[in-house]
Amino acid sequence: MKKTLPLLCALLLAGALSSPAAWAADYTNSIGMQFNNIAAGRFYMDSCKLTERDKEANKKRKFMGLPTKGAACPSGTGVDDEAYDMEAPQHEAHIRRGFRMGLHEVTLGVCRI
Repeated sequence: MKKTLPLLCALLLAGALSSPAAWAADYTNSIGMQFNNIAAGRFYMDSCKLTERDKEANKKRKFMGLPTKGAACPSGTGVDDEAYDMEAPQHEAHIRRGFRMGLHEVTLGVCRI
């Protein structure tokens, strides 16, 4: 029996889909699936936060009389203390070629229809 893996469900772009008009589909295929265009370009991904490892290193630096290091925020946004360690460090991402992504998630049940 061949197993079908679930497809990618969502792409979260900060602020990109904030208004209801942004949820309108750019393209609908022959079976009614709706897609949005994701343009090529650069954006900042993840959060500005000091990881637990960075915090421990700063404690050692402070004890030795060295200046502590802050969170690296290349986008210029503030530090997000509620972010998970796996969301840091913030870095620039580059989409080389635009593509279309499904507006709604596709489940395994939909694939079996």
